[in-house]
Amino acid sequence: MTRTLASSLALVALLVGGCSGNADPAPSPAAFTCGDERADVQGRVDAAVWACLEKGPPATLRVTHTTTEGDPIVSTYRAQGDGTVAVTTDSTADRYAGASDRRVRSATCPDVRTARDDPSSCPED
Repeated sequence: MTRTLASSLALVALLVGGCSGNADPAPSPAAFTCGDERADVQGRVDAAVWACLEKGPPATLRVTHTTTEGDPIVSTYRAQGDGTVAVTTDSTADRYAGASDRRVRSATCPDVRTARDDPSSCPED
């Protein structure tokens, strides 16, 4: 009985304290999502979705554009604490793009409007 109790207490201590004995750092504020949207044929997304991103940080929006051939181009927009927006665009699934265009591009835009209207003008990270 004592052995079972000791084993149970040891298991509880491991579960509560973690295996490494180091406390986990405080979690960052919970990010909220503004959605996982599909752009229309003209590449537009509803204005309310962009308004959501302006509420951040730590707001995140994911938009999928489709090429003429139907391949997905996925852009993720993350509101930053200083008002900028980090934009990551993944075009690796575009089977008809040239090799140099099939890549993941990361850039930082000065604001949501620029990220929405002209993300290619934002400097790459």
